[in-house]
Amino acid sequence: MRGIGLACVTLTMLVAAPAARANLLFEVNSTGDRPDTAVGDHLCDANQQAPGDQCTLRAVIQETNNEPGADGIDFNIPGPGVKAITPKSALPVITGPVEINGYTQGAASPNTNPLGQGDNAVLQVVLSGASAPPTTDGLRLDPGAAGSLVKGIVINQFPGAGLVLHAVSTIEGNFIGTSSGGTVARGMGRDGIITGPQDIQIGGLTPATRNLISGNGGNGINGDRTLTIQGNYIGTQRDGASPLGNAESGVQFLLIQLGSDSTVGGLSGANVIAFNGASGVSVAGTLFSRGTSVLRNRIFSNGGLGIDLNGDGRTPNDPGDGDVGANEGQNFPAIDSVKRAAGGGVTVKGHLQSTPSQQFTLEFFANPPGGNEGATFLGQMAVATDSTGIAQFTFHPLASVPLGNTITATATDQNGSTSEFSAPRAVAAG
Repeated sequence: MRGIGLACVTLTMLVAAPAARANLLFEVNSTGDRPDTAVGDHLCDANQQAPGDQCTLRAVIQETNNEPGADGIDFNIPGPGVKAITPKSALPVITGPVEINGYTQGAASPNTNPLGQGDNAVLQVVLSGASAPPTTDGLRLDPGAAGSLVKGIVINQFPGAGLVLHAVSTIEGNFIGTSSGGTVARGMGRDGIITGPQDIQIGGLTPATRNLISGNGGNGINGDRTLTIQGNYIGTQRDGASPLGNAESGVQFLLIQLGSDSTVGGLSGANVIAFNGASGVSVAGTLFSRGTSVLRNRIFSNGGLGIDLNGDGRTPNDPGDGDVGANEGQNFPAIDSVKRAAGGGVTVKGHLQSTPSQQFTLEFFANPPGGNEGATFLGQMAVATDSTGIAQFTFHPLASVPLGNTITATATDQNGSTSEFSAPRAVAAG
């Protein structure tokens, strides 16, 4: 007998709730993989012979795809501990807006630690591709799923990508490519997340929105334009400090058109991007592509450059900064000297050679001895180039930097295009 109860679906009128909760709220109560028995009847039941409604994730996606408007997907799988959902074939592509909320399962809870103090989220729903056929992706969102939110789940071991996003959407509070404990690699065969050219938010400005994106066989994130990546651990374990790198870059941008309008980091939105096999952030753009901002992040211990424009290693500065390609080949600052006074104060002197008569934001970073990325953000300053394209600068970081450590810098122009890191300059006694 089929029952109609809270274990399956609740009709709601949550006017004040987010858009993804405006229509129906379904609860997944089974780790099984059966499809829905009667798609389109507003009920989720994968086995009419069993008492009550057996609501699998596959069945609920089928039902939400057939409902008008936005829906919610919660979890209420009986029993204690982590629940693994292991589909044996590709799940249906999500074609309508949904909120998938893994924090509704058992004792799950979001992270409360600020950046730099690890991730204490408790995740109790694992979507595992360990039994899926080759090339299978985890969750796939089509453009019709605009407004969707995915939070509070572990996605791991899919032969393809963990998330494929072709819809305006938000991804927050998930572990992508790790065990449920966030310390062991259970990566995808390809990238952790692949995005299309839609507006997509990965992470956010609060601790609860942080994602852990590590241990994947490709890039952590393989993105297109209009992408905002904030507050995440990319290539580390859940402590934000121990290595669990993605095999390729932490973040890769491809096929960026004129006006990327993407941000990695930013004020209160810094990411930790470390221990990845290739670059920390790689931006491979087409002719005259611009507007990918990489700001205030902690980027260190990656196999390639911390920031790599055009994906071809260090790009030399050019007079007048008139070259093309990723971020229009924005020149990086040249640090001429770094002196540390007896009292501990540090003075950084250098110059930027770039587009004449333009404003730029310079950001400065400290690294351990020999480091050439951006391990610790020190501060920023604004400069303007003169008619010849030169801006001299003197910067005094608020924090002291030990002798022998290095300082690097980036330049971001008025279009939001960030340069590669400058060549490092060691701190010397002054």
